[in-house]
Amino acid sequence: MSNPWPGRLKRYALNGVLPGTAIGAGLCLRMVHEARDATYTDWFGGGALGGMMILIFWPLFAVIGVALAWSNGLPGRKAERVSIQMVCYVLVFGLVLSGGLLGFRQSDVVRAKVWTEFTHAAKPLVEAIARHQEDTGSLPGKVEDLVPRWLDRVPRPPGGRPIELIQKPDDEFGQPWRIRIDAGKTPGSFGDWFVFHPTGDYPQSGYGGLLVRMGDWGYYYE
Repeated sequence: MSNPWPGRLKRYALNGVLPGTAIGAGLCLRMVHEARDATYTDWFGGGALGGMMILIFWPLFAVIGVALAWSNGLPGRKAERVSIQMVCYVLVFGLVLSGGLLGFRQSDVVRAKVWTEFTHAAKPLVEAIARHQEDTGSLPGKVEDLVPRWLDRVPRPPGGRPIELIQKPDDEFGQPWRIRIDAGKTPGSFGDWFVFHPTGDYPQSGYGGLLVRMGDWGYYYE
């Protein structure tokens, strides 16, 4: 009689390895995507976090797969084997859920670092707008009009998103002008906005989301 264990172990180990690899790789890609326009350190950090998740999930799912194979080979009633299998499936579900939450949390950390770095790069832009207003008595039509007299070059936001200069002294936020960048084009950031208010006042809710302060800027996430 042939031994069914080699094929059984291989089948269930693969069933464990593949989900673990897919989840880890997906989280890795998400975090690298968030850091795509950051420094090399952030790129490496995002990729390293995802890579660590692959290393963690891969063996965990493989162990669960082997446990499923072991339960199938147990003697006794079928109900007992099914109970052990259900425990394994619950563990898989828990790992998927916790891994997803961890991945979103870590990618949020990477995203916050990327946008905070941009606030430092954008300081010359804010100063150039103020100088333009002092010199001409008006605001520039768009930020590109500041180059080259008031600004060497326009800073590039993460993802190369356009920078919108809004000139509405009587707008809903009570700002003489403001800068707005659509930050909602990455996975998990559906309707987010990154904004600058020259008065430094940011409502806790606005732009369809809730406020997270990043330096002198505000990030509104849905």
